[in-house]
Amino acid sequence: MVFSGNYVVKNNSVILTGMIYNPMNEKTSKGFIIEGRLDKINEFHLMITSAIIEEANKVNTSYTNKAIISDIEAFKIKDLTIVNLKSYEFYGQGLKSINNNPTEALGYFRQSIKESPDFLEALEKAGFVAGVKLNLFDEAKEIFKKHEDRLYFKREASSRYAQNLYFNMGMVNHRMGDLTTSLDCFIKFKKIREFFNITSIRTAEAYIYLGSTYLDTGEVLKSSDFFINAKRMYEKSEMTDSLFYANSLTNLGAYYIIAGRDSALEYLERGKEVYETNEFTEKSGYLANLNNLGNLYMNKEEYDLAVKNYSAAVEKYKSIPATDYKGYANTLNNLGITYLRKGELEKSIENFEAAKKIFEDVSLTETWNYMITLKNLGFAYSYKNGSKSLENLILAEKLIVASKLQNNVEYADTCSKLGDIYNLQNLTDKANEHYKKAYNVYIKLRKETEARKMLTLLKS
Repeated sequence: MVFSGNYVVKNNSVILTGMIYNPMNEKTSKGFIIEGRLDKINEFHLMITSAIIEEANKVNTSYTNKAIISDIEAFKIKDLTIVNLKSYEFYGQGLKSINNNPTEALGYFRQSIKESPDFLEALEKAGFVAGVKLNLFDEAKEIFKKHEDRLYFKREASSRYAQNLYFNMGMVNHRMGDLTTSLDCFIKFKKIREFFNITSIRTAEAYIYLGSTYLDTGEVLKSSDFFINAKRMYEKSEMTDSLFYANSLTNLGAYYIIAGRDSALEYLERGKEVYETNEFTEKSGYLANLNNLGNLYMNKEEYDLAVKNYSAAVEKYKSIPATDYKGYANTLNNLGITYLRKGELEKSIENFEAAKKIFEDVSLTETWNYMITLKNLGFAYSYKNGSKSLENLILAEKLIVASKLQNNVEYADTCSKLGDIYNLQNLTDKANEHYKKAYNVYIKLRKETEARKMLTLLKS
C-alpha cells in the first residue's frame, strides 16, 4: 500500500487530504479530507489512522478480514503524550543530523525532551545516540531510566513500544562490559517480539548480541545457536553483502575458535571479505574480525600473524572517532599477551598499560575486561617489578570478588600468581591463603593438573 497526500496548517487548524494506492491490483481509493486541530493532535492522529485503514480496505481485495482499530488501540492513540510543536521541531532536526553529526543530534534531542519530558521517541533516540554513537554511557543510562519509568507509568514496559528501548540498553551495556544487564535486556527484547510475533532482520541483529554475550560469559554452546540462526536469517533475506551478515560470520568464527573447530578461519576470512568488498572497514565488526583472526593465530602459536592482525586493528581504532573503547582495549590486551608469549616484555607491558588507561579514561573499571587487564599486567610485571605486579593483582582480585565472578580460571590464575609473590616475600600465611583459593576454583573447574600444583605449593 502507498499513501500519498498533503496538508495545510493555518493557526490552530490542519486540513489533510490523502489517498491510498495498491500496486498489487492497481486500485486507487477515492481519497479523503480530514480537518483537525493542533491542540487536539491525538484525536487528529486517530482520525488519520482510521481514515487510512478505511481507504486501504477499499482497495485491498487480497484478505477476507478487514483491518480495524480495536477500542484498546483507539484509547492508546488518544492517550498518547501530547508533544508541543517546538519539541517536534527539535526532534526532526535531530533525526536529520543523527548520522552525519551525532553530537548535534543529541543536542536537539535534549532540547526536545526538555520541551516535552514524556516524548518517548525523543527519549529513545537520545539514549541511542548518547550510548551507541557517542559512548556517553552515564548520560545514556540516565535517559534509559527515564524512558523505562515512563513506559512503566503507561503500563507499556512489556509492550511492543518497549522493544527498541531494551535493544538499545542491551547494546550499550554490552559495550560497557556489563554482560549480565546486556543479556537481560536482549532477552526482554526477544520475548516481546516473540509474544507479538514480530519477525524482522533486527531479530537477527539481537541474536548476534545474545550469542556474543553468551560467548563472553563462557556459555559457549548457547552462543552457537544464536549465531547460526542470525546467519540463516540474513541468507534467507538475501543480505549476504550486508554488514550484519559479515558480523554473523565473524561471531561464528569467534565461537569456532573457542570450540576448537578448523572452520573458524574459513568463517573469519569470509566475513573479512564481505567487510572489505563493501567498504565496511571502519565498522567495529571489521575490527572484531581482525581481533578474532589474531586470537586464532595466537592459539596456533603463529605469533607474527597474530601481531599483524592485532596491530592492523589497533591502527584502525586509532583513526576512528568515538570508537568502541572496550573493543580497542581488548585488542591491546590481546596484543600484550602475544608479546608476552614471544618474550618481548616491554612491548607487552606497554600494550597492557595502554588498555588499562582506556578502561580508566572512559570509566569502565568495573568491567570483566578491565579486571583481566589488571591480571595480565600483574603477570607481566612479575618478571620485572614485584611491587607493580602485586598492586595490579591485588586490585584484580578485589574487583573480581566484588563482582562475584570467582568461579573461573582467570580468578584462580590471579590467586595462584599472588601466592607466588607472597611466597617470594616469605609471607607464608598469605601465600597459602591464595594457593587454597586457587586450588578450590581449579577443583570446581576440573583443572586437576593446576589443582595438584597448588597442593604441592602449600606449606604447613
